[in-house]
Amino acid sequence: MDDAEPLTFDNISLDSTESMDVDFGAYITAGLPGWTPMLADDTRQVHAVMKPYRSKDGHYVIRPIEGSKKAITVTYMGELKHFKVYTKVEKGQHVHYIYRDGYHCSSLKGLIDYYRDNDLCKEPGITGCGHIRLRRPINYDESNLC
Repeated sequence: MDDAEPLTFDNISLDSTESMDVDFGAYITAGLPGWTPMLADDTRQVHAVMKPYRSKDGHYVIRPIEGSKKAITVTYMGELKHFKVYTKVEKGQHVHYIYRDGYHCSSLKGLIDYYRDNDLCKEPGITGCGHIRLRRPINYDESNLC
């Protein structure tokens, strides 16, 4: 993928109309592995940060997109795969998920933990994905970006 191309999401075809724009400040702690709040929703910056890790599958960052929404970017077969994290209220609490009919969790950490052991691309209609799992969080620091 050319660094100038816009990022596209690998789970966009299953977008949820129930998803909310939730302020994650109360749900994400500074210690969440892979959480990179300073990583802008910018194609060149995401590619620059992930470039050294592309040769091995499973390296990931969790980053802000579209206001207070979040995305997971993970390395897979020399490419970057991008997944939106959706949030909705279910039984009075916020739940996070990648696919509407997939796994739901009340914490982002729980969602990440689940996808360490389970494939991100097990949903119908998703192509170009295999056994993508979140294996190695990247702890991005802006000072390391050239």
